[in-house]
Amino acid sequence: MSGTNGCSLTGSYELEENAPLTVSYSKTDPCPGATDGSITALPSNGKAPYSYLWSYQGRTTQTISGIQAGTYYCTVRDACPTTVIITVTLSSPPALSGVTLQRVPSNPCVNTAQFTAVPNGGKAPYSYVWRSPTPTGPIVGTTQTITNRPPQIQHYVTVTDACGATKSTSGSAGKLYVSLTPSAGCTQPGQCTGWAQIDPSNEYPPYTYLWDANTGNQTTQRAVNLCYNSTGYKVTVTDTYGCTYAYSGTGTRVLNCSKSFVSEPEPDIEIAVFPVPTNDRLFVQFLSEEVVYKKLAIYNANGQMMYEQNLSSIDIEVEISLLNYNEGFYLLRLESDEKAYSKPFIIKR
Repeated sequence: MSGTNGCSLTGSYELEENAPLTVSYSKTDPCPGATDGSITALPSNGKAPYSYLWSYQGRTTQTISGIQAGTYYCTVRDACPTTVIITVTLSSPPALSGVTLQRVPSNPCVNTAQFTAVPNGGKAPYSYVWRSPTPTGPIVGTTQTITNRPPQIQHYVTVTDACGATKSTSGSAGKLYVSLTPSAGCTQPGQCTGWAQIDPSNEYPPYTYLWDANTGNQTTQRAVNLCYNSTGYKVTVTDTYGCTYAYSGTGTRVLNCSKSFVSEPEPDIEIAVFPVPTNDRLFVQFLSEEVVYKKLAIYNANGQMMYEQNLSSIDIEVEISLLNYNEGFYLLRLESDEKAYSKPFIIKR
C-alpha cells in the first residue's frame, strides 16, 4: 500500500477455514392423534447465513410446527455452500388411559401412609392434584407421591398430562402392625440358665425392648439367665415411631431341661424315638393313649429351639426331616397338659 508522500505499508493476513457444517435438532412430539408437533433445525459451524428446505410442504423456515407424528427431512445449506440432511421422527404416545394408585400402609400410632399416582399412557410432564377426604375436599398435595397421610380416609388424585387429558382414582391405605415371634430355651432344674427371645417383623426398625420384672426388666432382644416359668415371660417392643406391641403368650415360657444332652434316657414305655443316632430323619411314635402330647420341639446343645410342631390326639407317628441340621447333640421335647417328656438324640453322618 502506498501513500501520496511516496511511503508504502506492507502487511500479511491469515485466513482460517470454517469448521465443517453440522446440524442437530430439537423436537416436540405431538399429542395422540393431534398436529401440535414441531421440529427446529440447529446448525453449527459452517458459514452463515443458513437456508432450510423441509420435506413437509417445502417449508423453508428453521422451525416447522403444527405437524403430526411421522418422519421428516430437512436440507440445511450454509454460504460455502455445504449441505447436510437431517432425519427426524416424531412419535405420538398412547393416550392417558388411567391412573394406578400405589399405597404404603401406615404405622398404627402415627400417620405414615404413602400414596403414589402412576399414570398409564399419556404425555409427560404430568401434574397431580390430591384431595381428601372427598373428591372436592381441600388439596393435600400436588406431587406424584404424598407422604405422612392418615391411612383410613379416602384420598383422591387427578392426573393431567401435557396434552390436557385427565384421569382420576382414589383409595385408602390402612395400617400395618408389627408381628412378634417368640422363642425360648429351657433351664437346668433348680438353676436360672434359660432364655427367652422376641423377634419383631421388619416394618418399623429399629426396635427397643422391655421385659417384665421377673427378668429384672432386661432391655435386650433376648432375655437371659431366666428361671423356670410355665406361663411365659412378658415383653413390650417399641418401634421407631414410638408405637408399642406387647407379648404375653406361652411362647416365652422357660421349662426345665428334663435331662442333660449326654445322659442315658430312662426306659421308654410311652414314646418310641428312632433311629438313634440318626442321619436325615427322626421318627416319634406314641405308644400310649392315656397321655396326649400337644407340642413337640427340638433344641440344639445351646438350648436354642430349632423346630416346633403342634400335635393332636390323632397323631400316632411323627416324621421329622433333619436334612438341614448339623451333626451333634439335640434334645427332643414333648409336652402335654400334665407332663413333659425329653429325650436326647445324636445326628451323625
